[in-house]
Amino acid sequence: MYTNNQNESDEAHRRWGQTQAYKIAAQRTQSYTPTDWKRIKLEARAIYQGFQQSQTLSLADDEVKRWVDAWQHHIDQYYYPCDDQMLCHLADLYEQDVRYVKNIDKVGGEGTAQRMIEAIRYCRSR
Repeated sequence: MYTNNQNESDEAHRRWGQTQAYKIAAQRTQSYTPTDWKRIKLEARAIYQGFQQSQTLSLADDEVKRWVDAWQHHIDQYYYPCDDQMLCHLADLYEQDVRYVKNIDKVGGEGTAQRMIEAIRYCRSR
């Protein structure tokens, strides 16, 4: 799968292995080369940093919406289909599991995960 360690991979399989999204992600990520992963991670980093830099903007700002759209497209393109409902579920997951917050903030900077959660909910609940 697409996690950084075996424990996370095992957990992901236990939690979501029966879902279509998991199956699609496993199929897609299996073929990624180290070069692909580098590109995917750089793109994710740029999106995280965009959310971080948008913290002074209103959630209603078009730039914030563009970062939400970019994250949704990133997930949809590289992992599994990500409609608005799935994206909102991801925001819930990020909020409920501190490991997501730590990983996102480690890359994007402190507060990035919370900004993503708020932006996704604002932009997709309208």
